[in-house]
Amino acid sequence: EKKDLNLERLNKIAKESAEQSGKTRLPEIFNPENIEKSISDFDGELFLLDFDGESLKEILSTNKNKKIGVLIGPEGGWTEKEKDLFDDREIKSISLGSQILRAETAAIAVSALILLN
Repeated sequence: EKKDLNLERLNKIAKESAEQSGKTRLPEIFNPENIEKSISDFDGELFLLDFDGESLKEILSTNKNKKIGVLIGPEGGWTEKEKDLFDDREIKSISLGSQILRAETAAIAVSALILLN
């Protein structure tokens, strides 16, 4: 939903964070684009963060060494059109549990669980 991302700044932050934590791979930061294009362009297993999904920890344990992506919804939730798109593409739901997190906090939580798995 954010239209004015400073990708140069975000990439600099990602690089500095990776250096600080001793990581050899940088996270990929992409330009904002519509959800249909994001889904069709992704080369890996996609999951949808949702309350009713399977445990993220279980998904990660069965998808080791695979490229995965997690779709994290906007604070107002996904639209019905977006939900239909996810159903049509058979994107599985995953969950962090019953707590409600802000979108940016959910992204950090998902990233941490992926890195620690």
